Amino acid sequence: QKESSSSNNSKGGSKGSSSSRRERQSARKASEAILMKQTQNILDELEEEFTVEKNRDLEKILSLTQKLISLNSNLQKNDIQSLIKAKEFYGYKLVWAGSDEAICHIGTGLHKVPLARLQEVFLNIGNKAKIEMYEVIRILGPFPNVKNTLLGDVSIMSKNKKRNNNNNNNNNNNNEKMLDIQFNSMIDGTGKEILAGTSENIRNVDLSVLYASEQIVICKVPDSDDDEEEKDDGSNLLIFFQEVDVEAELELLRV
Repeated sequence: QKESSSSNNSKGGSKGSSSSRRERQSARKASEAILMKQTQNILDELEEEFTVEKNRDLEKILSLTQKLISLNSNLQKNDIQSLIKAKEFYGYKLVWAGSDEAICHIGTGLHKVPLARLQEVFLNIGNKAKIEMYEVIRILGPFPNVKNTLLGDVSIMSKNKKRNNNNNNNNNNNNEKMLDIQFNSMIDGTGKEILAGTSENIRNVDLSVLYASEQIVICKVPDSDDDEEEKDDGSNLLIFFQEVDVEAELELLRV
């Protein structure tokens, strides 16, 4: 009789444990659903802001961006590693640059020559750790647009790896990932490819990713050792929104 009672208690405990596990799973799914809805609402607001070509509300953009980062930081939500390792490319378009210096950090800087204006920047990332960047530059006057292409490899930088341009140690974003980009090829506006040739000619770029998903990638130019405190004016931010067909967009720009 005692053995039977013990057996029943064991079964009851097992059922209780299973029920508790299901409740936790249900609660987690409900929490994730709320997070996804809140995230999408912020993304919709940001997308609406970026449809405005001039006089954008900087304060609102920075506020929404910070909300998005903070919302997903606690749950360690940053898909940049999955995007990098994907078999296919994910395409993005630069919709916000905090400063010209931020653009030059990752790009060629060739738009700074006289009579040149940077029109668009597109980014392909994935294809098993590859990166492609396209700069479309408009030349003032009766001249066609020019496309510069940067090709290379991308990976997540290990925590113990440091360069002169290391990220600020005072950053409180636990979700931040540092990209290690190595551009080894450039195709200029004439279609001529310039290969790195040697390791000394490979261009290394560090780029901090604050948040990434299939819809958006929010990047930050790492603070240099000369910066006494972290910038909070958005001047070091680069925001990319999903672009389903980069090739089609480049064709529309006639490059």
